[in-house]
Amino acid sequence: RQLRAYLGISKSLVKFTEDGALEAQFHIKNTGQTPAYEVKVWRWAIVREYPLSGPLPHPAITPIRTSGMLSSQDKRIIVAEKFKAPDVVMQAINTPEAAFFVYGEIAYKDVFGDSYTLEYRMIYGGPAGTRTFKDTNGVTCGRLCMDAEGNDERKT
Repeated sequence: RQLRAYLGISKSLVKFTEDGALEAQFHIKNTGQTPAYEVKVWRWAIVREYPLSGPLPHPAITPIRTSGMLSSQDKRIIVAEKFKAPDVVMQAINTPEAAFFVYGEIAYKDVFGDSYTLEYRMIYGGPAGTRTFKDTNGVTCGRLCMDAEGNDERKT
C-alpha cells in the first residue's frame, strides 16, 4: 500500500471573473511513491442551499483526461467551466444558507493495475464563509473549502 499512487486535491480556489462569473480551480497532486495512470476527472459547479435538501445532480458529461500519467509528487491544475447565475443567486452565497459547490470525481489506476475513484466536494460560502484574497495578478479570488460530506476515496 505504501508504494501505490495517492491522488488528492492540494490547493483550490475560485476566481471572480470580470464578467461576474465564478471560475473554480484546483490542483490534483499525486502524493504516492509511484505514478498514477489513466487519470480522468469530471467536475461540476452549482449554487445550492446549505445544508443540501437533496443530492447534487450528476451531470451527463464526458470526463476530461488530465494526462496519461501523473508522476509521484506531480500535480495538474483543473479549471471548471465558468459559472454565471443571476445576481440574487450570487448574493445568496454571502449568507450561511447557500454555497457555491464544486464537485466531481477523479479516477485513476496505480502501478499495480488497481483502480481508484476519489469523490470530492468543495464549497465557497455557507458555513465555510466567503474569504477572499488577491492573486499575484490582482484578481480577486475566494478560498474553496472541503465540504463536511461528499469526499471519499474507494477502490473500484
